[in-house]
Amino acid sequence: DWMGEHRRIVGGYYYDNVEENKNFASIRGVSVQPGAFPEEYSGDGLVSLRSSLLTPIEPEPFHLKHFDLYENDRVLHRVVEFVKLYRSFNWPQLFSQVWDKEVPFSRVCEVWEQEARLMYGDLNFHVLLEWNANMLRSAPQGALLITNGDNDTYPAWFLQHQGTRDDVLIVNRSLLNVPEYGRFLMEQGLPLDITDTELAEIKHKKAKGDIMTRSDQLIERLVLTSQRPVVFSTTVWQPDRFGFPLTMVGMVYEIGEHGEKVDDIRIDVKRTHQYLFKTFSYEKYISIPKDSLSDVIASMGMNYVAAALRLSQALQQVG
Repeated sequence: DWMGEHRRIVGGYYYDNVEENKNFASIRGVSVQPGAFPEEYSGDGLVSLRSSLLTPIEPEPFHLKHFDLYENDRVLHRVVEFVKLYRSFNWPQLFSQVWDKEVPFSRVCEVWEQEARLMYGDLNFHVLLEWNANMLRSAPQGALLITNGDNDTYPAWFLQHQGTRDDVLIVNRSLLNVPEYGRFLMEQGLPLDITDTELAEIKHKKAKGDIMTRSDQLIERLVLTSQRPVVFSTTVWQPDRFGFPLTMVGMVYEIGEHGEKVDDIRIDVKRTHQYLFKTFSYEKYISIPKDSLSDVIASMGMNYVAAALRLSQALQQVG
């Protein structure tokens, strides 16, 4: 019952029939209005233009004055383009077509680029690509890279389609709840020794008072059996919940205890220092004014800050 009520949280389609799914474009106002009386309301609100995302928390609404939708040509154009795009496809159906080999995977990258440029604008779009390029640089050769949601997955797919680190197999933690995606990945080289029947029969379950999703069970099996290195993006929520020791290396966590321990997480000091100060590119990130960064893109950049802070703490410990 819990899983049924919280279906969107644990992933999967909104509807069993993918053709019933729609991409959502909605306008909503602020939940709390200033002023004691209606005539004192500022009229400012938030516009939220959302698709059926991999995770329910992205992207954030962007601020927009009440009448900008009608009076600002740039805003109106963007809204119109959103509606046109979302009427042309829906994400669940597109994924199903890709997994059934009816549509090439490149179509996902093409549609995402249109959506992301409308969602964030060109400057934020390139900052997002830069962060994902640094994440891919952090992964070992031939790695299985576990990602979390939209902004550490679609941009990485986009970069791989252009030839960047296509030796890495990206495994999206949310989509892995869908058996069809698991089968698709296995065809791409995911080393899961499991039959289609076994894959379909895996269910979400409670374990030690927590929910163990289908994808988490499959990821645990991968870590235990894969000959290819399994790493987690630093954006993955609670990667330590699997019970394996983790070591930060750049923008990923590797499995193992080969670094300096800072709090509950280890960090490979030498390699992370190399990545942060010599390998990574920050050109796009530092060239955009801070106020021009969307909240979501800015939060991605905080992964740099967290890694640098943990590195400094480790360097202090080792003297």
